[in-house]
Amino acid sequence: MDEILEILLCANETKQEIKVEILQKILLMAKECDSGKHCKSWNNIANLLWNSLQKKFSKIDDQLLCSICFYTIASYTDDCDRYINGIQKILEFEIENLKPGNLKISQCNIALMYGLFQSNFLTSQCAGDIINFTRVLQLTFDLLIIMGYEYTQFTFLAFKIMKSFKKVCNTKWQTTIFKRDNQIKLMNVINHNWENPITGVRDLLKSIFNTLLTTLDDVLYLLTLKEINQFYWNKAKYLMLCEVIHVDCKNILVLMSENDWARGLFSSLNIPSLVSAGADMYFAILKRIKCVAEWCNIFLNSTISLFQEGTEKSIQNFSNYWCLTTFKRFPTLLGVFIEKIMKNNFKQEPYALMCIIKQGNKLGIFEKDWNLYSGSNNIMNTVEMALEHKIAPLRIDAFDIVCVSHSKSLPIQREYTHVLEYLKNNMNSDCTVLRLNMMRSLKSFLNQLHVSYLNYMKTYKNCDVIDLICFCKSLQEIVFESLELNGNYQRKITAVKLTYLIMECFNEVPRKKKKQIRQTNTSLLHYLKTEKQWFLGGEKMTEILIKLLKDPSDDVRENVVQLLLKYYLNEIQNANFLNNLATEALSCIRSKFFFVSNCGQSMLKLLSNLLLIPRNIETKYQSIEEIFNYAYNELLSEYKKDIMTSIENETQLYSFINILIVVLEVCIDNSYNIQLSTDTIHELIRVLQYTTNQFTWEQDNCTSSDFAKMSEVVEGMIAQSENSAYNENDEVKISGIHQIVLNCLWLNVKASCDLASLLVQFNKDDFETCRKCLELITHVLERSRHKGAIEAAGAALGKVIQCLTSLPEESNILNSMNSFLESKLNELISKVYNMASITRRGAGLPIMVHRIVSSDMNKGKPLFHYFLKNILELCNSVHDVPTLEDNASVLENEMDLPKAIYIHFLTKVVTDSSLACDVMYYSSELSELAFLNLTSEHWQIRNAALQLYGALIPRQIGQKKALGTDDNTIATVAWDELRTHSPRLWKMITTRLRIESQSIQIVSHSNLVPILNLLASCAKRYNLSFDCESQVDELLTSLILLLGSPIYIVRRLSAKCISNNFKFEEVGLLSYGKFNSENFIHGTLMLLKHYTEESFNMDTFDKTKSYIENILTNKIHSYLCKQYFEDIFCNKPLALNDIEDSFFVLENKMYEPGVFFWADARLQKYLRTCPWFEIPNLLKMFFNYEGYDRCLKYLLLKMKRDMIISEPILLEITNTLLEFNKKYESSYIWKIIFEVSLRTDLTKSSEIISFLNNSVDLVFSYKLRYIVPLAAKVLECLEEKVQLHFSKIIWQLSDPEKMDVNMRHIAALANNKVAEVFKKLPKMVKINSLKSAIILLQDEDVDVRNLSVIFYKYISQECAEKQCYICLKRIMQKEFLESLFCEPNAIEMLSNDLSEVLQNLNNKQKNEFNPFANDLKNIYLEVDVLQQLLDSLKNSD
Repeated sequence: MDEILEILLCANETKQEIKVEILQKILLMAKECDSGKHCKSWNNIANLLWNSLQKKFSKIDDQLLCSICFYTIASYTDDCDRYINGIQKILEFEIENLKPGNLKISQCNIALMYGLFQSNFLTSQCAGDIINFTRVLQLTFDLLIIMGYEYTQFTFLAFKIMKSFKKVCNTKWQTTIFKRDNQIKLMNVINHNWENPITGVRDLLKSIFNTLLTTLDDVLYLLTLKEINQFYWNKAKYLMLCEVIHVDCKNILVLMSENDWARGLFSSLNIPSLVSAGADMYFAILKRIKCVAEWCNIFLNSTISLFQEGTEKSIQNFSNYWCLTTFKRFPTLLGVFIEKIMKNNFKQEPYALMCIIKQGNKLGIFEKDWNLYSGSNNIMNTVEMALEHKIAPLRIDAFDIVCVSHSKSLPIQREYTHVLEYLKNNMNSDCTVLRLNMMRSLKSFLNQLHVSYLNYMKTYKNCDVIDLICFCKSLQEIVFESLELNGNYQRKITAVKLTYLIMECFNEVPRKKKKQIRQTNTSLLHYLKTEKQWFLGGEKMTEILIKLLKDPSDDVRENVVQLLLKYYLNEIQNANFLNNLATEALSCIRSKFFFVSNCGQSMLKLLSNLLLIPRNIETKYQSIEEIFNYAYNELLSEYKKDIMTSIENETQLYSFINILIVVLEVCIDNSYNIQLSTDTIHELIRVLQYTTNQFTWEQDNCTSSDFAKMSEVVEGMIAQSENSAYNENDEVKISGIHQIVLNCLWLNVKASCDLASLLVQFNKDDFETCRKCLELITHVLERSRHKGAIEAAGAALGKVIQCLTSLPEESNILNSMNSFLESKLNELISKVYNMASITRRGAGLPIMVHRIVSSDMNKGKPLFHYFLKNILELCNSVHDVPTLEDNASVLENEMDLPKAIYIHFLTKVVTDSSLACDVMYYSSELSELAFLNLTSEHWQIRNAALQLYGALIPRQIGQKKALGTDDNTIATVAWDELRTHSPRLWKMITTRLRIESQSIQIVSHSNLVPILNLLASCAKRYNLSFDCESQVDELLTSLILLLGSPIYIVRRLSAKCISNNFKFEEVGLLSYGKFNSENFIHGTLMLLKHYTEESFNMDTFDKTKSYIENILTNKIHSYLCKQYFEDIFCNKPLALNDIEDSFFVLENKMYEPGVFFWADARLQKYLRTCPWFEIPNLLKMFFNYEGYDRCLKYLLLKMKRDMIISEPILLEITNTLLEFNKKYESSYIWKIIFEVSLRTDLTKSSEIISFLNNSVDLVFSYKLRYIVPLAAKVLECLEEKVQLHFSKIIWQLSDPEKMDVNMRHIAALANNKVAEVFKKLPKMVKINSLKSAIILLQDEDVDVRNLSVIFYKYISQECAEKQCYICLKRIMQKEFLESLFCEPNAIEMLSNDLSEVLQNLNNKQKNEFNPFANDLKNIYLEVDVLQQLLDSLKNSD
C-alpha cells in the first residue's frame, strides 16, 4: 500500500495521469483488505484520487475507473462528508450554469456520477450516515435527466448510470430516486428517447423502464399501461409493452385478452421498421406462455389469417423472426401449422408451408420422408414443386429443406437428384439472394455428406457408395460445363464460387464438425482421386480458369485468382505456365482498353503471389522486385510522352502504374517487405506529381478546368496526332477515340492516387513522404473536375487517413499527421477565397473534407469534432457577402461565397451514414443553420442550405424517404422528441411560426414551408398525458392561423401538422371565427379530411359541419372548398346526371380555381358505386370531353376492382369504344378492351374480329400496344394471314436489341395468349410464337421472364409455373416439340430460324475504339447456352 501511495503522490506532484494498472491494483486491494485497517492510508489514497478526479483524463475510460476506485475507497475513510459536500457543490454549480440546447458537462463530473452508482458506495454504511447524501442523489438524478435530452458524447454514459438506479430498489434511497415526480420525469425521458440514434441507448432504456415499472404504485402503473395502450402501434409501444409483460403478474391469457395486443403484434410483421420491436414483444409473451394450448388460444387464429391473407414479406418475417424460437419452445406447433395449411386452400399455401418447414427442418423436428407419396397433398410433393417454381423465395426455402439434414447417414438418391437439378436450373439466376442462399445450403449439404462418408465409409453398402460417386461426378460435370460455356455473368460467378465450395468441402471438414468424425487420414477428395472420379483438377481445368482471367467482370477474375492460389498451386507452379502467364499479362496490360488492362492486372496479381512462394524454377521473372522494376523503368521512360502517342503505342501510364499497385498490394496482403530505396520512392512521387496534373490546363491556380475545356483539350490532342479515327464532325464528342483519350487521362490520375495511397502504407514512419503523397492526392481534389478522378482521389485519401490515424498513440508520426490534417482543414476553411468554385468547378473540395473527417480512426474522431466546431462557428460569424483585403466585394456570379462553401462542406459530411451518430451531436445547430439560410437573398447560400436541409432533416426525424410525401409512417421521431432534444431549434421554430403566421405577406408564408415540412413529416405524436413539460400547444394557434394562408402548400402542411399532433376536440376550430376567408375555409376542410380517418367526438364534428355548410350555401365559394366538403360530408351516391352537370360546369368554367379537381373527384366517387349498366352511356359522355383519356383510366381501375360484370355489358362497352373516332389516340381504350377479353369470350364479337382482320396495315405505336395481346386473345378466329401478321409483330416486339422493356412485356403478354390456343394455329404462327418465347425466357428483365413462363404452362398443360430456365430447356427438347407439331419439317424450320438469330447476334458490327458498342443489349442472354440447346435439338434422334 505504501508503494501505491508513493506512486500516487508522484503522479499528483508531476500532474500526470494515474495509470490503469495502479487503479486496478487499488481496487483489488480494497476488496481484499479489511476496511478497518490502514484507515490513514485509505484517507491519503482517497484524497489523491479526489484531486486526480478534478482534472480531465486523456481517456474517459481511465477517469471512470478512477471514479469507481475513489468511491470504493471513500467508504473506508473517515472523511466521506467532505467529499460528498464537495460533490454537492460541483453538481449544484453544474446545474445552475447549464444552458438549454448547449449542454457542456465536464468529463470530470460525469465520472463522479458514474462512480457513485457503479461502485458499492450506495450500499455502504458510510453513505447512510451522510446527512446531505439524499441531496446529492437528487442532484445526480436531475442532471442525468437533463443529459438524457441531449445528444453528446456522454449520452450513453448518462443512460448507463440511470440503468444503475435499480441498485437503490428496496433500499432507503428508493424513495429519493423513485419518488413520484422523479418517476414521471424518468418516464418522459424514456418515452422521448426510443429513437435515439446513439448505439446501445435503446437497450439501456428497456432496462431502465423495467426497473421503473417495478417501483410504480398500482394507480400510476394502471395509468401508464392505459397511456401506452392509447399509442398507435409504433416502436415505443412495442418496446414498452415488452417490459410491461415482463413485470405484470397477471395470467398472460388475461393480459392479452384485456388489452387486445395480438392484432397489433401481427401488424408489425407488415412494417419492416417494426418487425424487430414486435419480435421483442412476442418473445416476452412467449416466455410467459406455459403450454401449446395457451399459445393456440392467443395466436393460432391470427397465424392462420396471416397464412391465408398475408403478404409474402409478412409470412417471411413471421418465419424468420418468430418461428425458430417458437418451435424451440413448442415443437408440436410445427405439426399444427402444417395441418392447418394443408387442410385449407390458402392463397399463400406453398410459400407459408416452405417457410415453416424450413425452420422446423433447421431444428430437426421435421421428418423428411421422400418415400411417402400418399396423395397429391403430400408435403414432399409440395417441396419438389417449389424447387422448380418461378418464385425465387420458394425455391430458396425448398432447397434449404433438401440440403439441411440432421441424419448421420448418406443422402438418398432422390436428394442427390434434387440437388443436382437445382444447381443446373439456377446456375444462371440473376437473383443474388438466391445465389447466396444456394451456396450456404449446398455447403451444409456437402459438409454433412463429407462427415457421413468419413464416419461410415466402411459400413456402407456398395450401392450407397456408387450413388455417392455418381453424385460427385455429376456435380463436377455441372461445374465444368458451366465454366466451359461463355455464359452470362451470373453463370460464371456461380460456377467459380461453386468450384471453390466443392474444393473446400471435399478437402477438409469444418472445424465445428471435426468433433463429429472419427480419426481418419483421408478425405472425400482423396477418395475421388483414388477412384479416378475427380475432374476439377488437371491441365484442362486450369486452362479454363486462366481463360476466365480475361473476363470483363472484376468479381469473376478476383474469385478465380483466389481459387487458383488456394487449390491449384500444384498445377500452376511450373516454368511454362508462369512464363506464359507473364507474357499474357503484359500483353493485356498494354491494351488501349482499360478493361483489358484490368485483366492483365488480375494475371499479374496471380503471378506476384506465386513469385512469393519459395520454389526452384527458372522463369522470366524470378522475384516480385523484378516485376516492380520493369513497370518502374517503363513508367520513367514513358511518362513525359503525349497521350495520343502512348495510346497508339499501347503504353498508357495507368497500365504501368497499375502494375506497381498490384505488386505493392500483394506485398501488403502477404506481409512481404519489398525493398524500395528512398531515391526510388522520391522519383515515383515526382512522376506521380506529373501525372496527377493531367487535368490541370488552367494557368490560374484558383480554378480547375471545366467540361468545355476538357473536351477542347482532348479534341486538340486527337487533332494534333493526325489519327485516322479523328472526325471533325463529331460535335457531341462521343466518338470511340474521344472516349479512349478522356479515359486515359482520368485513369492516369486515378492510378496515381491509388499508388500514392499505397506508398503511404509502405512509408508510415516517413512523415515527409506521407505529406507529399497526401498533398498529391489533395491536389487532385482541389484542381480536377472529372467525376471519376475526384471519386478515385477521395477513396485514396480515405485509405491514407485510415492508415495514418491507425498508428499507435505513442507514434510521433501520428501526432505530426494529426497536426498536418488539422492545418489542412484550416487551410480549406480559411482560404476559400483563393480556391476553386464549389458549385461550378471544385466539386472535389467537399469530398476532401468529408474523407479527412470520416476516415479518422482515432478514438472519438477528434478531426471530425474539430472540423464541425470550427466550421459551425464560422458559419454563424461570417458575413453572407464578405469584403476582401482590397475592400472589393466578392462577386457572387464569379466565385462562390464563403458561407456557401462552408455549408457545402457540412452537407457532404452529413450525408455519410457512418457518421450519423456523431452528426447528431450537432443536429440542432445544423438544422438551425439550414433553416436560417434557406431565406438568404443570395442564391448560392440558399442552394447550399437547401442541400444541407435535404440531407439532415430526414435523418433527424428518422425518415428514409424524401420529404414532402403524405405517407408519414416511415418517420419515427415525433414532435416531443424533437422538442426535447433540440430546444434551440424548437424555440427558433415556434418563434418563426408565431411571427410569420401574423403576417399577411406571401413571402413570409413561403419562408415557413421548410419548417412546416419538417413538422408535418414527423411521426404522429405519442406523448404521455402526464408529460408536464409538453409545450407544443403554443404552436396550435400559429398553425390554425396558417390554415388561412394564401399559399396552398402552407395550408396543406399546417393541416397535416395539426392532425398529427392534436386531437380534434383540442383544436376548437369554431372558436377562431376566421371563416370569412376562402383560404381559411379550404385549410379547415383539408384538416377535417385528415380527421375523418380517426375516431373523435361526433357532436363537435357535426357542429363544425353545420357551421361550414351554412357558410358554403350562403355564398359562392371556390370549387376547391366544394370538393373537400363533398368528400367529407356528402355520403349520398352520385347519379349519372350529376356527372353530366360536372362536365358541363368544367367546360364552361374551366379556368376557375379547383374546378378540374372537383369534377375529377366527383367522377371517381361516382365510378366507385355506379351500376355497370350505366357505363356505356357514361362512355358516350366521355367522348364529348377533351379529358376522356383520364376518365378511361378511372374506368379501367373500376373494372379491375369489380370482379363480376355481365357479359352483355362488357360487349356493349367494347362496341362503344370501337365506335369512338379517336380510338387510335388513346392507350386506355385498348387496355379496357383487352381487360374485357379476359372477362368474356370476344371471339363471339363480330366487331372485334372484323376490326382485327382489317388492321394488318395499322402501324402499332406505343399507344396501340395493347391491340397485340387483344389480337392474340382471339387469334384462332382471325384470318390465317392476320394470324401470321400478329405472330410476326410479337416476334419483333421480343427483340431486346430494338424494343424497350415495356414493349417486350407486351410481347410476353401476347405470346401467353397465343399459347392458350396454340394447337389450333398454323405452323408458321407456332414457330414464331416459340421463337418469341425462347428469347423472352432469356430476357434481362426478370418480370418479362417470369411472365413468359406462363407460355410454357399453357402449352405443356402443367399446373405450376416453373422457373424460366426449366421452361427454356423443355421447350428446346425434341420430344416436347414433337408433341406440339404434326408437320414433319416444323422442328427443322424452327431450328434454322433460331440458328439465323444466333448468327446475327454473333456477327454484330465491331467498333475498334468503342468496344462497349459491341455488347448485346440483353446482358442476361446466353448465346452459347442457347446454341448448345439448339445443337442438342438438331442432333437428337
